[in-house]
Amino acid sequence: MKKITLLLALMFTASIVFSQKANVSKAKNKALMEENPDFEGAISAINAALADSTTKRDVQTWHVAGLVYYKIQEAESIKKYSAKSYSEKLRGESAIKSIDYFIKADELDRLPDAKGKIKPKYQKDIKEKTKEMMSSLIDYAIDAWGAKRYADASVAFDKYLQIPQMGAFKGSGMEKDTNYVKIKYNAAIAANLSGNTDKAIIYFEDLKDDNYEELAVYQLLYEMYKAKNDTVNYVKTLKEGAVKFPNDPYFIQNIINHYINTDNPNEAITYLNKAIENDPSKAQFYLHR
Repeated sequence: MKKITLLLALMFTASIVFSQKANVSKAKNKALMEENPDFEGAISAINAALADSTTKRDVQTWHVAGLVYYKIQEAESIKKYSAKSYSEKLRGESAIKSIDYFIKADELDRLPDAKGKIKPKYQKDIKEKTKEMMSSLIDYAIDAWGAKRYADASVAFDKYLQIPQMGAFKGSGMEKDTNYVKIKYNAAIAANLSGNTDKAIIYFEDLKDDNYEELAVYQLLYEMYKAKNDTVNYVKTLKEGAVKFPNDPYFIQNIINHYINTDNPNEAITYLNKAIENDPSKAQFYLHR
């Protein structure tokens, strides 16, 4: 009796595994249909596979999930470049979802097998499709920015910035590319405009080493730290800015004002003397003496 029960349990488990693997194949087939792909059916099938413990650890499941949303993005891109009616929102959001799934697939694809060997199967395809979707991310971010949906723009920029961290892009040097740095700067601005000051600060701090819009980076960092009442960091930023931009009065004037307002006249005088030394022609410096 116990053997029969065990056999039935194993048969039941096998049927579940088969069913969920069938869902992965179904999702792929529905998304890849040449005419009238059934994206709704593909999404339903792959969601079932992703939710099931028997298939959610399988790299193929995540790769197919990325493929489904890649094809949705591709369909909207074809409409766009054929001057047909399309949805930039659907195109961009599908690209974001696709890359999310590809990031997970990329991670699973590089795990060692039972013998401890790493034999990735999907790296080339993940890289090719992700690269194709990068323009969709930027177009969506620009569209969202224009509509003042800064949170949406921030999400799209964030996803773009995650791409070089994928194993498929290892060694590409993408994070050193000029466009990548520009997007990081826009990501920081979008995060700030959407009210996510902490994220904006992380990006701006990182931008200090990228030699891009340096003056604006330091000024915006100071303003954000000041808005957060983070005295330690806003004074630190002002002092760094004063050293980096000795001919720009912005930083040293704000340092002087800080020490005047915090009743620290000795420090104020020290920086006032430095300001006069840097630019003796500024009349306002002499008013504080």
